[in-house]
Amino acid sequence: MSFGKFYGGDLISLSGGLSIKPNPRLAIEPGLNWNRIERTDLTTPVVVGEYDYNNRLIPRIRTSYSFTPNLSFNSFVQINIDKKRQQDSFHLNTVTMNFLLAYRSPFGHSFFLAFNQFHNDSLDTGPTFGPYDRTPHRLRDQQLVAKFSYLLNL
Repeated sequence: MSFGKFYGGDLISLSGGLSIKPNPRLAIEPGLNWNRIERTDLTTPVVVGEYDYNNRLIPRIRTSYSFTPNLSFNSFVQINIDKKRQQDSFHLNTVTMNFLLAYRSPFGHSFFLAFNQFHNDSLDTGPTFGPYDRTPHRLRDQQLVAKFSYLLNL
């Protein structure tokens, strides 16, 4: 838990995690962050469309599996959810996913294959722009990256 000032507001932050290892090859690590920023500098009234507080909930899960001592798979998924006004419900903003397949040979060579995906619903910038109008939740970015390294001993 932490708390303090944050850009003219009061911040309260809670986070927690758990590590589950049902066997030596598998590790599952769920976690959760909750942040609340409440505006305290209200010398001017809150303008329509501005927020008086901001709640953010960030659940995440990391999974690792070792097929062999040299071959492993890792994944990470994080979801960002927020609520900015009393009359709003919680809103899903982004989903980030990362997957990594890694092979490390006993001779120092290695191969990595990574896949990353990012979904979000950015603020709508159409002619009827409003700070709480959003485009539908959709794929914004994805990458497939491979890396091979070869250790040359002379």
